[in-house]
Amino acid sequence: MNPNRTDKSMQADKQIMSNKPVLKTSHFLLVLAVLSVLVLAAFWPCSNNGFINLDDNSYIVSNSLIRNISPSNVQSWFKAGYQGNYYPLVLLTYALEYKIKGPDPLVFHMTSIILHLLNACLVFWLFLLLLKNGWSAGIIAVLWALHPLRVESVAWAASQKDLIYTLFALLSLIAYISYKVKGRFGDYAASIVLFLLACFSKGMAVALVPVLFLVDQYLDKSFNRRAWLEKAPYIALAIVFGVISYYAQSQSRFIQTGRPLTANLLTAGYGFVFYIVKLVVPFRLSAFHPYPGTPLPWTFYWASVISLLMVTAFFIWGRRNRAVFFGGAFYLATILPVLQILPVGGFAAAERYSYFASLGLIFMAGVYLYKMFRGGTRQVMAAAAVLLILIAAAEGIAAYKRCFVWRDSITLWSDAVRKYPNTNDFAYNQRGNAYDLSHQTNQAVDDFTRAVTINSNNIAAWYNRSCSYLKLNRPDEAISDCSRAITLDPAYAKAYNNRGKAYGVKKQYDLSLADLSRAIALSPEDPLCYYNRATTHGQMKNYPLAIADFSRAIELDPGYGEAYYYRGYTYYLAGDRKRAEQDVKIAKSLGFLQ
Repeated sequence: MNPNRTDKSMQADKQIMSNKPVLKTSHFLLVLAVLSVLVLAAFWPCSNNGFINLDDNSYIVSNSLIRNISPSNVQSWFKAGYQGNYYPLVLLTYALEYKIKGPDPLVFHMTSIILHLLNACLVFWLFLLLLKNGWSAGIIAVLWALHPLRVESVAWAASQKDLIYTLFALLSLIAYISYKVKGRFGDYAASIVLFLLACFSKGMAVALVPVLFLVDQYLDKSFNRRAWLEKAPYIALAIVFGVISYYAQSQSRFIQTGRPLTANLLTAGYGFVFYIVKLVVPFRLSAFHPYPGTPLPWTFYWASVISLLMVTAFFIWGRRNRAVFFGGAFYLATILPVLQILPVGGFAAAERYSYFASLGLIFMAGVYLYKMFRGGTRQVMAAAAVLLILIAAAEGIAAYKRCFVWRDSITLWSDAVRKYPNTNDFAYNQRGNAYDLSHQTNQAVDDFTRAVTINSNNIAAWYNRSCSYLKLNRPDEAISDCSRAITLDPAYAKAYNNRGKAYGVKKQYDLSLADLSRAIALSPEDPLCYYNRATTHGQMKNYPLAIADFSRAIELDPGYGEAYYYRGYTYYLAGDRKRAEQDVKIAKSLGFLQ
């Protein structure tokens, strides 16, 4: 099954493969130290960033599952998915970080930087084992680690799953190569265990299975019955975790079922080329690259044709060159699961998806840059050295600058709307949320309005604008926006809840109670719905019903200081001063009152 290669290409490859490792332990550690300094210099600005309003809140800030490492929490991590993903080891990592200093962004960002640094060192170690050449391995590690495409995975705390699964995937590959070279069963067993840990970190780890076959091919190992049996445990685990990941995402309704198959295939072709282009020319990077909707623009058709031509070229050229075959097939195998054939979310591509997959492409670049060093004239070698330094410097500077884009939600989404000013309704909605949270309510309304203008089916933007209208004491407009959201999704509990709240502001209490009761029926575990209905009952002087709803809200969220305070106020109005004082004290202890 090994590709046929020309004698000249095989000889060049054997020169690299036949060189014994030239790095002494001291030199190996020196390379890791230099690599670490470069990574820290490029990504250090991330340490000063805050959380952003893209999963950071639900994954970390308000995630009760990570507030303590209790047996019940650990059981829940492994028993079910969370937010459309199955990654118990990531939740464990979050819990350990949370234990250090609570939801402090510094702890989480420093962890991400350290994880990326470790991954960069492991990339060097991996390709040192595979190529047996320190120069090639070093070039690959530097080009991969400093690339600005890495910033999303490092700067976004909620993307630690990419860093963690890559860490275990690289370790699994290193152990596997050691097993194939030295034949030690312990390395084989370690590789399987590490692959299992990678799968527990993110479902994308299943793409490691075809990479193992590529390693065999690169090391000139035969594909006999034993080779297939060696892969059986990996294949079995990949099937199990693939099913688990699909189930977790489908249960959370993250998979977009309404798109036609042809659109999904065209999006996959576009994504295949997208990541290559961004790797070579890393401009117009964005936290969100929106799916343009149907009919798709012609760029998707042209990109799909180009992707087919590129895959064909990889395999034709790869028959004569093992580096091209390994690198191209590595990229294809690891990027294929995230090319939106099963579309998730409203984006066409996501830069974090290139974190592991881009290693294949950079592998080819690193090998060829080394060949320029090794086989050319002094002038060619000098030119190659200058080229490498310039590329690494440009990457590091671009990554450094991009880290500042992720400083907070407003800077992040302002960058995204600059890149896609007329199509990125998601970014306008997210920036609107950020403005609203920072009490810039009029700016929030402007962004939500821009979002629904771009996409009138953006339910979240209609709902969010209704919340901002309520803060501006414009209940009629809030009711209108909630009604539009309900028309788009009759089961949208949040819209019923906010419309009920708006009716309460207008003192239309019967309509308010009807909407709030409907919201509770749709979302019986949401404490805010009970809180708002309690408020309406209080306004109607139905104190026992108000107290019952406040109590239910507190039962669902024991840290709900505002509910304690207003239950206490309701007790006071009902003449129960003792309970009123008790609730107010609890509200103060929870930080609601300073």
